[in-house]
Amino acid sequence: MMLNVCNQELAWAEKLLCRRYAAVVFSTARTTVRNGGAVFEQPIHWALGGLDRGEHELLGAWAPPDPDGAAASTFHELYLRGAEFVRFSVGEFPMALSAATTGTRVAGSAPSVEQMLAATLAPLMARHRSVMGDRLREISEASDLEAAFAVLSAIERSNLGERYPAVMRQWREALARLEPLFALPESLRSLVRSADRTAMEVHERLTTAIHRHGPFVDAVAAREFVASALQRAERRLDHGRLSATVRSGTPAALRGRRLPGSGPSLAVPALV
Repeated sequence: MMLNVCNQELAWAEKLLCRRYAAVVFSTARTTVRNGGAVFEQPIHWALGGLDRGEHELLGAWAPPDPDGAAASTFHELYLRGAEFVRFSVGEFPMALSAATTGTRVAGSAPSVEQMLAATLAPLMARHRSVMGDRLREISEASDLEAAFAVLSAIERSNLGERYPAVMRQWREALARLEPLFALPESLRSLVRSADRTAMEVHERLTTAIHRHGPFVDAVAAREFVASALQRAERRLDHGRLSATVRSGTPAALRGRRLPGSGPSLAVPALV
């Protein structure tokens, strides 16, 4: 049984990917590994891809032995599995080392609004988190950067803004880094934000599962656990997509996501 599970996990980790993604969101699962009497943090990087039609898929999970080479090795693996072009990458992981990518071309990148939400809202009083979260999303969904700063200025003058000046400073600093996101066409920005929100939903479930499990025996066990959890998340995404298909009346058989590629790279899946 264990061999079958391992084979399934291996097949999932090596599945062919689409050639082009509208957005790829990178996140990190913070697992812990017990070594003797000590417990160490073991980060597991993972990614979610967003397609031009608004669909999402989990792309893999990685525990690179060399943190400095994590971005390069991850993008190279995505390229070997068929991903040639990412229109926009999201998250701190690719921001640091996107220049070192190998193979897969990335047109632009910005921090994750959802990850920023989680980081800045954590210290707030529980009754204020929902309201402040709505205001930050209002900023990120403004029509342009100037409008976003106008919304932020209004929040800074509000009672909550005056109550949390440190959070306001964080948002103002972060907003400047979101300039590439606001430069995108509205249709693409909507796809990026949708992928970002979906990735955060997966991240929250994954974090809960890791917390319940506790420390792992080694990095391999941690990665296998994360990969297995992501497979379950992908099945939920597929189920939601199928349910939407049934509601829309579109035959599921006509919703194939990949077609044979054109040109010399016939072995690489192409985005419909």
